[in-house]
Amino acid sequence: MTGAIEITCTYPTEYTKTVMQLNPEINKLGMVGTIKKTFGERGILGFYRGYGALLLFSVPKNQVRFGTYTFMQTSVLPERNKANNFLCGLAAGASEAVFVVTPQETIKTKLIHDKLSENPQYKNVFHGIKTIVGNHGFGGIYKGVVPTVLKQSTNQGVRFVVFEDTQKRLSQYIKYKMLCDFLSGGFAGFCSVMFNNPIDVVKTNL
Repeated sequence: MTGAIEITCTYPTEYTKTVMQLNPEINKLGMVGTIKKTFGERGILGFYRGYGALLLFSVPKNQVRFGTYTFMQTSVLPERNKANNFLCGLAAGASEAVFVVTPQETIKTKLIHDKLSENPQYKNVFHGIKTIVGNHGFGGIYKGVVPTVLKQSTNQGVRFVVFEDTQKRLSQYIKYKMLCDFLSGGFAGFCSVMFNNPIDVVKTNL
């Protein structure tokens, strides 16, 4: 359930980001203004529009990501160094992008965009998937696959390298492994997001 917990914790921010990328008028409000507007109009549940799509795909995404990463480390690039760690992360990110993240992100973004429209047409995530596939074919849920592969592969490549390197350095000063992992994970997430944001903007618009 780690993937589901991660999605639950980060989704309000994810929703705000997607809304700002999709709507130029809302983007002018800035992050704080968008948060205030969403909360004022729809309450806390307003931040969870399109949540079903992410929750539905969260478990298989993590299975593909860590399964590919482990396979690459044990069977393809067993020598432990930064270059190989980065390549294993690239492979993990590319795999999750192709098999899970592209359809997940396409459906999530379309659901949010639909909810923001004057006349929403999707009743729920399953009706949304059925309608999208029915109108656009299976390829309809693979819009933006190239930028998604670029985003996820570089994201995981940077994240795994930064996490492992930071963890090794912090472990010299912090004896509590949970705290060390928490700080390392936070810094790795910060670095990967900073590196990936331009690609993410292009992906969401596509």
